[in-house]
Amino acid sequence: MKHRNTLLTILLFCTSLFSKANDSTLEKVRAFIRDLSDDKVGYEIIIKKHLCVIDDQRREERINMLTQQLASLREQLNVMGTHSSCTIKNYKNISLKEQDVLIDENEERNIYSVASGGKFICFVWVKDGKIASFSTMNKGGKRVFLEICS
Repeated sequence: MKHRNTLLTILLFCTSLFSKANDSTLEKVRAFIRDLSDDKVGYEIIIKKHLCVIDDQRREERINMLTQQLASLREQLNVMGTHSSCTIKNYKNISLKEQDVLIDENEERNIYSVASGGKFICFVWVKDGKIASFSTMNKGGKRVFLEICS
């Protein structure tokens, strides 16, 4: 009986830790979308605050590209409405039809779908507490993330 109680306690503890990790990942995505929806928040701040570190020889070129991608996403969010109308769902909680990203199964818990008014906006991939990608490209009918950091 004592062994069973110990096992149950460990299981509940691990479940609680996993749930807290998912909550913080979801909150990271919410904060990213909230900041991106706010025209007063500059792209440099968004990059430093939310995106993974870019540390290579092509850093400036990559920052310019990210700024353009962020501007495009901001424009989409503004057309769709404010961030408060966005629906953010974990990848596992969207329909199978919408699950069209080629990604390792272990990473599914770190991917979120952002939609507004029932219209898909983007997927966001969180890795090590930072946004690893919010951009995908079509590859043979499936989406592939364009990873910011490697």
